[in-house]
Amino acid sequence: MGALLADSCALRRRLRARLARAAQVVGPTDVGKSSLCKLLLNYAVRYGFAPTAVDLDIGGARRACLA
Repeated sequence: MGALLADSCALRRRLRARLARAAQVVGPTDVGKSSLCKLLLNYAVRYGFAPTAVDLDIGGARRACLA
C-alpha cells in the first residue's frame, strides 16, 4: 500500500506540472490493472482533469467497465 501512496503522490506532482499526458497499464490477468486505472481516473477527476480511458483488452473473456 505504501508504494501505491507514493505513486499517487508522484502522479499528483506530475498532474500539477502537466507532465502526465498518457499512461499505459499492462500486466498479467487478475492483478488489479482495472482497479489501478479506476484509482488514477478518480484522482485525475478530483484534481480538475477530464480523463479518458480506453480498454484495449482483446483477449479477455470478461469485460470490465471502468466507469
